[in-house]
Formats: sequence, structure tokens, C-alpha cells
Amino acid sequence: MEGYFKVHRKTLDSQVFAHQTALKIWIWCLAKASYKERFISLKIGRGETTVKVNPGEFLFGRFKAEEELNIDGSTIYKWINKFASPEFDMISIKSNKQYSVISINKWDEYQNESEEEVTTKEQPSSQQVATKEQPSNTNNKDNTVYKVISYNKFYDSEIQNSNSDENYLRFVKILFGNNNLGIPLTSVLKMDQQVTYPQFKKLWYLREKYKFSITDVLERMENWKKINGNKTVYKTFLTFVKRDNPSIVI
Repeated sequence: MEGYFKVHRKTLDSQVFAHQTALKIWIWCLAKASYKERFISLKIGRGETTVKVNPGEFLFGRFKAEEELNIDGSTIYKWINKFASPEFDMISIKSNKQYSVISINKWDEYQNESEEEVTTKEQPSSQQVATKEQPSNTNNKDNTVYKVISYNKFYDSEIQNSNSDENYLRFVKILFGNNNLGIPLTSVLKMDQQVTYPQFKKLWYLREKYKFSITDVLERMENWKKINGNKTVYKTFLTFVKRDNPSIVI
């Protein structure tokens, strides 16, 4: 998705900014919002329909949001409803049995007007330009700077072995802080045997088949008082999954 949107400096003082998971979901909402009127083709069962999306609106799907944000769907749903509540008054939601359309409240006011013309209550959504990283020389498209993130010796090596598998990378990011807790899962990371890429593929297969949240399992492992007595992340993870879903065949 090309282009940019504006984020107001008042975001720094907002309730949303105080919670990094909420802030991530809110920025995602702004980035998803259409900047112009357009029509989206949507599959409904065996048929197909066309949905009109106005500026400041986007189609919302919980499972798609979970995939893009790498945040548990229930957490996303909770914050989306908070954003729509009178307390926050940030979005409006129109839903039917097939899909939901989310509208960013005051989109035109915040995205199209100058800062001097904005006079409204606190709302984290405008003015300061937020864009993707730009090359240092804007006249040379080949000068893009790529940021290399290093986790630790083990996971850097496994990521390389996985050919940077996107799902495995998401798993590693959860361990190192991209989760609902907003912190690295230190207790899990201290365990002697971490999750190799082949082991992860088995976990991912189970996740796809039985529809559990990897983030949720890892976070509960992190908060488990007896975790220090366990040495293998993979086996401990399977124990938690089996405990919650006795019908799962491992």
C-alpha cells in the first residue's frame, strides 16, 4: 500500500499511546484506511459481491487482522470495540453477516485540513506525517537502507536455515517482545533447548489444524511458575497445547 497518512502529536498523550498493543492496532487501522473512494470485490460463500469503501474506511476481518498484526484475534477484537466506544470515539463500525466496514472518525478533518484548522478533542490520528522509511537520497531509488535485526546466535542461525520463513520469523518475534505482553519472554528464552525450525514446522502444522494461538501458549508458558524446571521449549509447548485440547493428536 503506497502513500502516507498523518498522526497528530497529541497521540503521545492519549490512552492508546500508553498501551503499545493498542497503538500498533490503531496505526494499522490508519494504514488500512482508503484514501479515496473505491470498490472492493469480496467473495461471499460461493458467490461474490462488491463493497464500496469511502475515504477513511476499510474492510475488517478478524482473522486477516490477526495474520497481519501477529496479535491474538481476541485482543484485536477487544481494542477495536474500545476504539468504537463513546470513551474513545475513534472509529465507527458497520457490520452484517458477511463483513464489517470500519470508518475512522473525523478522517477528513484530520487528514485533509491544516493543523491550524483542527479544533477537536484529543484523538490519536493526525498531522504528523508517518511514512515508510525513505532512502537518504530521495533522488536515487537504489539508496534504500535495510535494517538487519539480530536476535541471538541460535535464532539468527535458525532463521537463516529457514530461508527467512515468514511464519518462523513471526514466532521468533513473539519470543523477543512482539506479543500481547509487550516484553521479551525471558523465562522461555532461558530454557536450554529452544525451538528449531523443523520443530516449529510441526507446531505450525498443529496450529493450522487445531486453530490455537501460538502467542497465547507462549505467554502462558512465560507466566507459569514451574517453567524453570523445564528445559525444552518444544516439549513444554506441546504439553500446554495437549492440556488445553485433550483431543489433539500429537
